[in-house]
Amino acid sequence: MTFVKTMYAVLKIETYENRPTCLHIFDSVADAEYFVREYKEKHPRSSKIYIENTSYSYY
Repeated sequence: MTFVKTMYAVLKIETYENRPTCLHIFDSVADAEYFVREYKEKHPRSSKIYIENTSYSYY
């Protein structure tokens, strides 16, 4: 039996490569949003950060 869990990945676009880098994966969107707020406070120039749904399958 396969279980699918929805996870929330915080991704950052690197300006020189223009491709996303995963910073962290969270179980809830609220945790991901909190991480983004904290990250933007510490790195004010990092504006290209977004949250994307991802699914994790396990058996």
